[in-house]
Amino acid sequence: MVDIKYVCEKFSISRSSVYEMLNEDGKYFDENFPRPVPVGKRSKRWAESELNAYLEKLLSNGDGMKEGAQ
Repeated sequence: MVDIKYVCEKFSISRSSVYEMLNEDGKYFDENFPRPVPVGKRSKRWAESELNAYLEKLLSNGDGMKEGAQ
């Protein structure tokens, strides 16, 4: 399980971009982006295997990150 700092580094995006991709009402919502798991009152972690699978899917589809996501 990895924290948001790791997610940001892995995808070269900001914290706000991660949360924007998770926000169903947001402009850059991505239903395929892995969801975090709560591990405490204010802590969330992502499964690294899910992040890797998401990245592989992006690379195999040639999609890259959605345009405008930072």
